[in-house]
Amino acid sequence: YPPEMEEPDEPKDIAISAKAASKSVNQEAETLKMSETHTVYLTPVVVDGHYNHVRPLWVGDYKIYYLSEKGGPGGDAFVPWETTRDGLSRRMMGSGSYSISTNHGGGAWSPKGRKIAFVTDKNGYWEIWSSDAGGNDINPSVPNHGGAVPNPGDLWAYNPVWSPSGELAFLTNRFGSTDIMTVSGNGNQRLITRNSSAKNNLVWSPNGNLIAFQGSGQKGNAVHVVEKNGKNLKAVTPVIKGAKMTPAWAPNSKKLALNVAGEKEDRGLWVTSIDGEKWTKVSDMGGGSVAKWSPDGDRIAMTTGDGMLYVCQLPESGKGEANLIPIIPKDRGGIVKEVDWSPDGKQLLLEWECADTKTSGIWRAELSKKEEDNK
Repeated sequence: YPPEMEEPDEPKDIAISAKAASKSVNQEAETLKMSETHTVYLTPVVVDGHYNHVRPLWVGDYKIYYLSEKGGPGGDAFVPWETTRDGLSRRMMGSGSYSISTNHGGGAWSPKGRKIAFVTDKNGYWEIWSSDAGGNDINPSVPNHGGAVPNPGDLWAYNPVWSPSGELAFLTNRFGSTDIMTVSGNGNQRLITRNSSAKNNLVWSPNGNLIAFQGSGQKGNAVHVVEKNGKNLKAVTPVIKGAKMTPAWAPNSKKLALNVAGEKEDRGLWVTSIDGEKWTKVSDMGGGSVAKWSPDGDRIAMTTGDGMLYVCQLPESGKGEANLIPIIPKDRGGIVKEVDWSPDGKQLLLEWECADTKTSGIWRAELSKKEEDNK
């Protein structure tokens, strides 16, 4: 390892690394009774059918940041914009000469939108750079330390994910497999995993101490949790053959929601404790690539395999009946690709690809208060 890079704790085949991974999928699993309630009204914020508008982010209760092809040079190039939540007042941040790609997980906003990380091959290999929202202070986020030389086309650093404190976790193929690394704001890098298992869907815990991700091994896939120093790597779900899992942290960093795409008995929305001891099925609906817990911990937004968006309102006791609220009318179609909760947990921003135009727009969904749902 280069001197600037710390070695991870006990590399291993992570897909079978923990007690939780030895459980069968249905062992000790609970299924909460679901009931579909009302839908909500949707408000178009930035929708025109001509340009793609992606990566929506709440910045406070009234301002929204997003990336748009409008004003960019064309191709897979986006520029940062901001708008009021009603979409009536918009402006491009920075100049049109500054554009970024969303390839390889690029276009990742830091908390509160202070920075944006993107992935570029301007030097012949894929690496992470970052800037402020206006395109100033553009710099590599992952310095090339230790004398290692990337080959042309290498995935040197990609799929960046920001921690609450401004660290980046990312994937790298520089060691011959897909591994996880982190980099601090001053450029100090740490290798978190080094093994042959494929990895994806990285997400930081709200307290900034843990990273959850899907790991894939010969026996199947499971979600794992590791400390940000690379120690105490463990599986927190069963190993499920052929499944794809999208993890989302609860606000208290003690639980994970998992949107699982797989066979019928596996597919749906699940919740697990971070010790992997309690594995509970919340809904048979699910199977999509979106999962996001509301700031108050009462609701989970998730998509189905065909891209329809639902919000699952969890019962207060953790047991009993939960409400499943469809957000997208079934006759509208399209695919919801990303969501972001407002700070007060009452509204959702959606990146929604139109079924007809195949372009993505930004929509806002306003949810009823919990007591109103039960009237």
